[in-house]
Amino acid sequence: MFASKAIKFAIFLQIVQVVRAEVVCNGDDWKNQKDCEIIKHGVMDFKFKSIKDVEDIKHKLQTIKEIRNGIHVDIPDLVTFDYLPNVNTIKNEDGPAIKFSNHQNFQSIKFKSLTTLSGKPSDFLFENDKFMKISSKRSEDLLEIYFQTQPVSQHQTCSDNFKFVDVFYHDIIVKAEFPQYYFYIVLFLTIIFALSFLIMGYKAFQARRLWKEALKKQDGAGIGAPNEEHFDNVSPMGKPGMV
Repeated sequence: MFASKAIKFAIFLQIVQVVRAEVVCNGDDWKNQKDCEIIKHGVMDFKFKSIKDVEDIKHKLQTIKEIRNGIHVDIPDLVTFDYLPNVNTIKNEDGPAIKFSNHQNFQSIKFKSLTTLSGKPSDFLFENDKFMKISSKRSEDLLEIYFQTQPVSQHQTCSDNFKFVDVFYHDIIVKAEFPQYYFYIVLFLTIIFALSFLIMGYKAFQARRLWKEALKKQDGAGIGAPNEEHFDNVSPMGKPGMV
């Protein structure tokens, strides 16, 4: 009797587990929700001031399995990204699947359970991020993700090593932001150029006006047109025939 009830109870628990609705959280508010399994309705906001802030909520990351609108990671002191060990799917139909921004010492990427990765126009976007430049493990980590997320039928043979590396890298976009100080340099040079142009134009206008006044005075006095020696002290742009 007891055994029969235990079996029925076990079956009931299995049914409950099957029909239980998965917990869906919004991409911009998942930090304030519990037991999130699917992140959608916007890009998953993974921006933190420091790694310490991530560690404080690390327990919330263990339940996440799917990210359906991409993820944007921005943690200034990030070295290794391995905070989503149970995520098996990352997709984004409106942008890159995974975007990393503003990391100066980023060295390694780990997704232990990832099997599906899909973004448009790329799977990865590194924006103002030094991972692709300074990480000695970038090829190893990215190729590991490649083998995890690509069907076995699409894997290349060892002899085609360089080919599949090249193909996979087409799904990675590295974008360097325009440094802010460059903007100010360009703005300063533009202003200097504009002021120089205005000053030269003003001097040319003044020289031409003086030349015309001299002509009128000489015409009134019955004197011929002024010769160029008269304008030795005038800007070359103001000489007759120069404007």
